[in-house]
Amino acid sequence: MRYHEKLSFRILRALEHRARLVQVFPTVDITPADITADIVVSPVELKGFDLTRTVIVSPMLTRHDIDRIEAKVRDYERRSTFVRAVTQVQQLMDRSIFFPDSGTSTRDEVLLRLTAALEQAGMVPPSFHAEVQERERMSSTALNDIVALPHSMTMNADRSAIAVLVSKDPIDWGGTPVNLVALIAFNPDERQLFRDVFDQLVVVLTEPSRVRRLVSSGTTYEAFVAELIALMDL
Repeated sequence: MRYHEKLSFRILRALEHRARLVQVFPTVDITPADITADIVVSPVELKGFDLTRTVIVSPMLTRHDIDRIEAKVRDYERRSTFVRAVTQVQQLMDRSIFFPDSGTSTRDEVLLRLTAALEQAGMVPPSFHAEVQERERMSSTALNDIVALPHSMTMNADRSAIAVLVSKDPIDWGGTPVNLVALIAFNPDERQLFRDVFDQLVVVLTEPSRVRRLVSSGTTYEAFVAELIALMDL
């Protein structure tokens, strides 16, 4: 087994199923244009290569080298997940279903306004408003005295979406004051979309200090989305 084959084998064995071998070059006579892999591992310096994607290891491949490769893989996975989530947030939170502080004062008014906007945009069926109200009657969807996450009990949206309303003045949400309402609509064929982004959204929306930052940025759609993306990257 030649050196580059041994090196590749040891790296793959250490990483197990977290990475796959895409290319092996037995020479350093290559350019960035030759590379299709996400991460490059080399025992020699490579001129012109993106250092954020490159790990230079010792010829003997030490445990420290393996740790550095694993760290690079984890960082790449995290950044890839974040970039994908950013695209998905922008897809889910359309400008037409975002409402900055507008004086809407009651839970029923908010639900009517948000479900009507979703229906008008062709994202949910006419029955969606009644289904959301039914879910709310079961138990309040308010969290931490600042945010509410209303939704229906079924995944019957024509298109997955999150309608948002921001209010500087607290809205009485079944006895709980909230300043941010994110109405969630699920489409059964887009489970992966929500699976990719929802965990990160929950982390942001269940932390009161982060929600307060969102409320402060909720004067425009652009500012709100930018702040949400920044909070997801913390």
